[in-house]
Amino acid sequence: MNALTDEWIDSMARSQFRLDTACSEETERRFRVMLNRAPDKQPEGARIYLGTEPLFRFIVYGADAYLMAGAELFECIRESFGKRAPEWMLKARNLRTLDKILNKEGLCIYEIQECFLPRAEEFEEELAKKTERVSDAVRPLFSDEIKKITGLNGENAALGNHAFPGAGTDTLGFGFYNDKECLGVCGAERDGRYLWQIGVDVKEEYSGLGIATVLIREAAVEVLRRGFLPFYGTNPGHIVSMRAALSAGFRPAWTEVFACTSDKGRRDT
Repeated sequence: MNALTDEWIDSMARSQFRLDTACSEETERRFRVMLNRAPDKQPEGARIYLGTEPLFRFIVYGADAYLMAGAELFECIRESFGKRAPEWMLKARNLRTLDKILNKEGLCIYEIQECFLPRAEEFEEELAKKTERVSDAVRPLFSDEIKKITGLNGENAALGNHAFPGAGTDTLGFGFYNDKECLGVCGAERDGRYLWQIGVDVKEEYSGLGIATVLIREAAVEVLRRGFLPFYGTNPGHIVSMRAALSAGFRPAWTEVFACTSDKGRRDT
């Protein structure tokens, strides 16, 4: 990979967002709110998540917003959000407006995710070491091991529900062990051309001991060594998860809104 800098991290993130939202570099240079029509076919390398509406994307990144909508939604989205300042787009009343627009086409807001990116200065030293582990308690896991022990608390929090063609094959897994007992696991999966998503799961009785922080950091270092950009996503209000990301050397970077069919939204409530 190139030297790890905040500029490289920003460039990688924006490259992925342009793919995700069919946005041109010229549009990105000219506007803060980048609203694009969804193409007939998603560009190769765009992030796709199972169960979400592929013709709708809503990403607020710093002072910019990347939006994409299909033909049926485009004009309503442009009228309601095209002139809004990105930093205020996700106020509660604006989300209610968005949900009403989506409802007209049989969709609804499905999930909002707060996403974190690494701070370059936090990882320079470990990347320079090349081979050393972040912690002696951590060891790599193979795919069959990941399947056996993810979901330590009853849910698969360590690996996501991705549909990118590389997902499942481009996968990293790590376990945090005390002797032979696995106290927590962390997975990193390739989401798109540039981004890998990190997820972590720790046994409830060992929560709060910093295990998640160690695992997140281990996965991030390995993804960066491969020349890709790791990110960590969590739900708004999940303060424990956010603190783990911050402690691991990450910073708040963007908020993403996902839509799904109304039927799916009702089933998953």
